[in-house]
Amino acid sequence: MEIHCSQKKCCVRSKTKTKVQAGPLWDNHGQEVSRPGAMADIFNKQFLSAFTAEDTTSIPQPADIFEWLDSDHLLNVEISVDVVKTSLASLREDE
Repeated sequence: MEIHCSQKKCCVRSKTKTKVQAGPLWDNHGQEVSRPGAMADIFNKQFLSAFTAEDTTSIPQPADIFEWLDSDHLLNVEISVDVVKTSLASLREDE
């Protein structure tokens, strides 16, 4: 029996533990968008804005808001072997 691509996806999706699907979304005007093509356009615009090269020639310097003494800066962090072992032992193996 031949199984078409869409049937394979449904079969695989039915065997997964989580049933995650996107949507509905809202556009720039606050209107709910649930059509797959329109949702794809919204996702494409979002990803484009996140992965577009930025103009790094005029980045403003942040204001210095640190008002404590230099001696108050955190300079040294000590982590013992016991702390690392305890933290590693508390991790679940299946994660």
